[in-house]
Amino acid sequence: MFYIRTVKTASNSIAVQVIRYQDRKRIIVKHIGSAHNAEEVLYLKQTANKWIEEITKQKSLFPYNGKEKTNLVATNKLRNLGFRYTFAYETISNLFHFFQFTGLGNQLFLDLGIIRIIQPASKIESLRLLYELFGIVHKRTELYRSIPTIISLKEDIENKIIAVAQKHFAFDFSIVFYDVTTLYFETFKSDQDTQQGIGLRKKGFSKDNKINQPQIVIGLIVTSEGFPVSYDIFEGNIFEGKTFPPYFAVNFSWVLACCVLS
Repeated sequence: MFYIRTVKTASNSIAVQVIRYQDRKRIIVKHIGSAHNAEEVLYLKQTANKWIEEITKQKSLFPYNGKEKTNLVATNKLRNLGFRYTFAYETISNLFHFFQFTGLGNQLFLDLGIIRIIQPASKIESLRLLYELFGIVHKRTELYRSIPTIISLKEDIENKIIAVAQKHFAFDFSIVFYDVTTLYFETFKSDQDTQQGIGLRKKGFSKDNKINQPQIVIGLIVTSEGFPVSYDIFEGNIFEGKTFPPYFAVNFSWVLACCVLS
C-alpha cells in the first residue's frame, strides 16, 4: 500500500514523496517534487495521487483539494446513531431456512434463536437486543403468549434437525449416548405440588454441590460424535435411573428404530 508523505528539507522547502512500509521500515518509492508554498504542495499531492492511481489501478476515495465539489459528506458533520448486524441475521436466517425451521410458523421463536447465538441473554433482554442490533420489534405480551406454543415445537424441531443430519451429514444414530446433569436455581423455595402436576424445581442430589437449593434434572442424548440429539427435563429429586426408560420409550422411538434398521 502506498502513502503520500510530506517532509521539510534542509532548504526549507517541502518534499512530497510516495512511500510504502516493509518490515516496519519506510521505503521511498518515488520523489514527486519540492514545494515552497501551500498551492505547490497541493499540486504535488494531486500529482502523487494520480501516480498511485496509475500504478494500483484504483481510484482514491477522498480528493486532496477540499474545495472540489464532492458528493461525500464530511465526517465531522456525521453523528453515529448505531449499527445493525444485518449480515449475521441474514446468514443465520438462511441456515434456519435450510433446517426448515421457517415452516414452524413462529417468527418470534426464530428471532430468539438468532439472538441467543449472537449474544445469549434472558428472554426479556433478548427482545431489547433484537431491536438494538436488528431493528426488530417484538412485544412482551407476544412473548408471554408464545411461550406455550414454543414449548410444543420441541419434538418437531428435533425431527427436522435429525433429518438434516442424516440426509446431508450422514450421521449414524445406531449408537447414542445418554447422560443427565442438574441445574440449580438461586432460591431456597421448591415448586409446590399443583392440581396440574408436580413442579419441577425440587431439592435432590446436586452435581453442583447446591444441596439446599432446588434444581431440575436434564437428560441429554448425543451421538458418538457428540452431536446433540434431544433432551428432556425432570423433577429435581428424581433418581437418574428412572429417567432412562421413559426417555427412550416416550420421546425416542425413532432411536430404537434406527438401532433395529442398522
